[in-house]
Amino acid sequence: MGVVLMQHRKPICFHSETFTSVVVNYLTYDKELYALVQSVKKWKHYIMGKETIIHIDHQPLQYLHSQTKLQQSRHYRWMGFLQQFHLVIRYKKGIHNKVANTLSRPIINASTIIKHNSVIHESYIEQYTQDTNFKDVYETLSHGK
Repeated sequence: MGVVLMQHRKPICFHSETFTSVVVNYLTYDKELYALVQSVKKWKHYIMGKETIIHIDHQPLQYLHSQTKLQQSRHYRWMGFLQQFHLVIRYKKGIHNKVANTLSRPIINASTIIKHNSVIHESYIEQYTQDTNFKDVYETLSHGK
C-alpha cells in the first residue's frame, strides 16, 4: 500500500507498507479500507480536527460514510475509528494518483523511476536538481548509472 500526505498540493509525508499474510487474503474493498485506516492512524496527529480530503483509487469507498450495512466485525471497528475524523473521500483513478500508486507497487530500480518522468511529480525534479545533498545522486540516476 502506498499513501502520500499532501498540503497545498505538495507532498509532506509518504508511507508505504507491505500487507501481512492475513491482509493479503482480504477482498479488495477490505484491503483498500485497511489502507485508509492505516494511513489515518499514521497521520492522525496531522488531521485531527481538520477537514481532510482523501483521494482513493477504489471507487466504492467514496460511499463509505453513507453505508448503512457493514459486512464484517472489522468494518465496525474501522468505521468507529474513522468517525473521529472529518474525512471527505473522493475517487481518483490510480493513473491520476501517481505518487501513491508508485508507492504501492513492488520495489524497482530508482534509475527506472527517474527515466520515466511521468511517475515523478514535476516539483520533485526541480527540487532534486537544486538540493545540495541529493543533486549528485539524482544526476547519476538520471543518466542510468
